[in-house]
Amino acid sequence: MALAVLLGSTFIVVLNLFVTTAALPALAADLHANTAALEWVSAGYGLAFAAALIIAARLGDLLGRRVVFFWGLVAFTLASLACAAAPTVTVLNGARIAQGVAAALMGPQVLALMSAMFTGHARRRAFALQNTVVGAAGVSGQLVGGLLITADVAHLGWRLVFLVNVPVCLLALVPAWRCIPESRAADSGRGVDLTGAVLAASGLAGVVLALVQGRESGWPLWSFAVLGAALAALVIFVRHQGSRARRGRTPLLDLTVFDYRGFGAGLAGVGVLYAGSGVLSVVLSLYLQQVKGLSVLAAGGVFAFLNAGFLLMSFVQAKLTHRYGVVVAAFGALVLTAGYAVLAASGMVGGFGAWLVLAVGLVVAGAGQALVNGALTASVTASVDHRHTGAASGVLMTVQEAATPLGVAIFGLVYFAVWGGFVPTLLCLALSALVAALFARRHARQVGGADGGASVGVDGGASGSANGTGSTTTGRRRGSKYRYRGRHRRPRRHRR
Repeated sequence: MALAVLLGSTFIVVLNLFVTTAALPALAADLHANTAALEWVSAGYGLAFAAALIIAARLGDLLGRRVVFFWGLVAFTLASLACAAAPTVTVLNGARIAQGVAAALMGPQVLALMSAMFTGHARRRAFALQNTVVGAAGVSGQLVGGLLITADVAHLGWRLVFLVNVPVCLLALVPAWRCIPESRAADSGRGVDLTGAVLAASGLAGVVLALVQGRESGWPLWSFAVLGAALAALVIFVRHQGSRARRGRTPLLDLTVFDYRGFGAGLAGVGVLYAGSGVLSVVLSLYLQQVKGLSVLAAGGVFAFLNAGFLLMSFVQAKLTHRYGVVVAAFGALVLTAGYAVLAASGMVGGFGAWLVLAVGLVVAGAGQALVNGALTASVTASVDHRHTGAASGVLMTVQEAATPLGVAIFGLVYFAVWGGFVPTLLCLALSALVAALFARRHARQVGGADGGASVGVDGGASGSANGTGSTTTGRRRGSKYRYRGRHRRPRRHRR
């Protein structure tokens, strides 16, 4: 029962990242929302999730993971109810931000609780189920949203997308408290870095605010001032985290993982990938409903082609990565680039041919996403020494969650510049996928040698395991100041 509650919460949290995109046209008409407000409906949740994520895991270490998870579930229930009852788009966006914070309270506790509850084969099985649930929630968001809105139970329309969370969460409250064992970090350190949390949250929020509201307001002077201040806050945050680590205090993000060769390039590739993938669902949903005139259910059905490509390639991705190494990620990004280019071409073709080209583009794009995402994320985590796997996972998760709202804000500049700018947006996405391919190739060279291949296991992780149970020979300090040669040897200093 405990595992079912944890997996169910994971499904709900991920689903709410994507399910609302199907409802955007309907709620825009009902609440008279402008394009900036629509962007906030999607970006607000992801932005709050990313900003709160970096402190939520720390709260679990200090207060107890079951306690933080339970109250996160309570808050998510109340926030979902507020979203469903929102009388204006402003109230809706405020509730979405609260919903994102609540989701962040649950998210990191799930992984930590499963690690504490299971060992050995049972743990590997639990994490495999968790990965399956995440993938299923991501690819089914559009279709689930379309079904709920089309059902129109009690004439609730788009509000049902949020209201459906309430009974599901209420059913999970009692088993969440009674069945999930409590756990805390063995060495939780002291205190919470509130200064770092405020700097990170204000920096991320400021970037999205400047890009979204600045475009809607015609780029007034204040938008550039806010953008500059937000970027400065993020720079100060990075320096602040380094300062805390040097003083022996626990940082929110352990930035020492960037000393490992390949980690920075791989992380950059993941960030670019998630920024593009996140905005695709928003742009395509609006294009199909507002430009092509499809119903919300038919638009959700079109996404089945993207899901099919993703799922089919997921079955062979691990085997390809095991045989050819992490260079498969670079190839996958090139496949994704081709998929985006074909999707852009569908916007320049008329008649039945446009739908055929669109379907082909979605299948190719889905296959590319599965290849690059599966190979690159596992390799980035495994590119560090096993002692820093937890820190690397935290940095990776933060970048993944922050990239989606930032992608909506950045690529939204292209799409909303001319209403229905589908072709230019997809061409920009193709360019971003090409950039991700370059980062993935650089990462492969750095962690795997000249042939670009890294030793990656059948389970999608690099040899030595990404769960901290083994060592990895790919974890080398940048600049070769320290070189790790295995789990039984000490780091050896040598002269430059």
